[in-house]
Amino acid sequence: MKRKFVLISALCGITFAASFSGFDIKPKGNQDVDLVTGITTLPQGGTVSDSKNGIKIDAQFIEMKEGDFLKAKTARLTTTDGGLLTASNVEYSVKNNNLTATGKINYKDDNIKNLGADKVVVNTRDKIIVASGGVEAETPNIKANMILADYEKNTAVLYGNYAFQSGKQKLSNKSSTGLLYVKFNTKGEATATTKPTSEQLAAFKPYLK
Repeated sequence: MKRKFVLISALCGITFAASFSGFDIKPKGNQDVDLVTGITTLPQGGTVSDSKNGIKIDAQFIEMKEGDFLKAKTARLTTTDGGLLTASNVEYSVKNNNLTATGKINYKDDNIKNLGADKVVVNTRDKIIVASGGVEAETPNIKANMILADYEKNTAVLYGNYAFQSGKQKLSNKSSTGLLYVKFNTKGEATATTKPTSEQLAAFKPYLK
């Protein structure tokens, strides 16, 4: 992938493809370039693809600065693993390798259906998703203060006051420090345990603070 950033005058109205710190950018219309701040705005939105991390964002408005950040409004994010996240606002931090979504969030993939939360953070380096604030999902039937998911290993942790139901298994904990480890099989079926091993929790420990 060529790591270059191409600037074309907004007056030309020509759709272009560029590289933004590993992203391929395709605007839907014109772009405004501020040569002083280095910020490029796509007022009609566009599509952003990150082939390295398998992420694609389609948004109605995009603002970005090379090597620093990317912000999108009314965004739809898809992954090569079949994940779909929609949100009012999405922001990607190049420095932290974090993608943060807020406002009207809905997420689904082969394991989880219709997950809603106040905030979702995707760490593209660790392959960890953190959903917090009134977290609920339709399948499995989940409620929790926080859900952490390893989307490479198909595992998750429910943290805080939680309720979980999948098939005949039904578990809950009203403690603010309650913890439930969930494993998904190849069919997307979930099983849970309240006594995970330290090895199973290793990937999640940096986020359980």
